[in-house]
Amino acid sequence: MAKYVISLGSDGVEVSCEASSKDEALAHADELMELYMAVLEKFRMGTLVKSSKRRGKSEAVEVLKILEERLIPSSFFSQPKSTAEVREKIAELVNIKFQSRKVSQALGILFQKNILSRIGSKGEYKYYLKK
Repeated sequence: MAKYVISLGSDGVEVSCEASSKDEALAHADELMELYMAVLEKFRMGTLVKSSKRRGKSEAVEVLKILEERLIPSSFFSQPKSTAEVREKIAELVNIKFQSRKVSQALGILFQKNILSRIGSKGEYKYYLKK
């Protein structure tokens, strides 16, 4: 038996619908889109607070997106910052306390992409914007 799943997601919001037929999936598509838009709007307005117990591979991707879109264009990385400092700044901006290791993972990706530089030894790195 086939299973049909429709998922919508972006900006840290994901909603999905599971159905046993194409017709059933299509019948719920408008309802799913309406729910997605409502949740996204609440999320953007800051009225929806996300749990700090988020887990999964997408968490590092979300952190990376926040870093690339909000912190790198600002002057935040003009001075070297530790993972803890970056994590606190992200929590201030989006009201989500991401796992330290996910923030560290995202910072490592930006280092590998040659966007950020780092100083210090392993476990004590501080990251700053390349000039």
